[in-house]
Amino acid sequence: MCDDILSYETKQFQRALYHPLHESHILKNVSILYYARFFPAQVSKPVKCMVCILWNIIDTLIYAIIPFLIILTSSIIIITAIYRRRRSMLSVGGICHTNRRRISTRDSLSILLIAINCLFLIMTGPLNIRLIVQSVLNYFTSKLSSMKRFTQLNEYLRLLQNSYHALSFIFYCFVGNKFRSTACSTCQLVYCKLLHLSSEQRQAQSLVIRGCCGRNNVDMNRLPTLTSIIDDSKRISNLSNKITSSKRQSYQSEISIQNQPKLMDTPV
Repeated sequence: MCDDILSYETKQFQRALYHPLHESHILKNVSILYYARFFPAQVSKPVKCMVCILWNIIDTLIYAIIPFLIILTSSIIIITAIYRRRRSMLSVGGICHTNRRRISTRDSLSILLIAINCLFLIMTGPLNIRLIVQSVLNYFTSKLSSMKRFTQLNEYLRLLQNSYHALSFIFYCFVGNKFRSTACSTCQLVYCKLLHLSSEQRQAQSLVIRGCCGRNNVDMNRLPTLTSIIDDSKRISNLSNKITSSKRQSYQSEISIQNQPKLMDTPV
């Protein structure tokens, strides 16, 4: 905020940044020295105070007064419409049980709107009004003692203003039955949708995992096992032994036939 009081450490830091530009002989930058001497960045006090006053007034109008007036006028319109409808129903003659229920709900709605308006004005208005008063006092008086008295009050009022934004939803749920039921139904709907989405994701993941496992099982079934490999190797070795033994026998028989003496043909 423009009217906040500077602490002692902040002022010391500002002095530490300001004095070396004027008193240090080590600094050789001519442009910085020229700017610090001939173009001081300090603004005169009346102009600064007027800016603070205008800013606080604009902030109060935009943040507190204008929203309060809008909510108040809309609430008055709703309440007058409900009141006219109630009078028309009474003039027609008789109020049944269902109409009484409707009127009671509308009365509770009007009470809720009035309570919201009052709560908004009570919790957001004091800080803005206090800032306007403080800026006006700072314009006419320059005593730090009078300014430091209200720093703690400003913190409390700011805390009150922020608590309205934090607790407004809880207040609506606590006061309005329809708002509470609608909030519960929306929460249940969101919870059901989240459960549905999570269940769909789990089903998709399970299908993907099953597909991967099925492919792996098919591949494992296609791959030969160790026993089948051993049996096949045994069969191949037996076949090779049989082939070699048959080749040896045929070769030996051929050699024996060739070594037999040829019989001489004798004349009769």
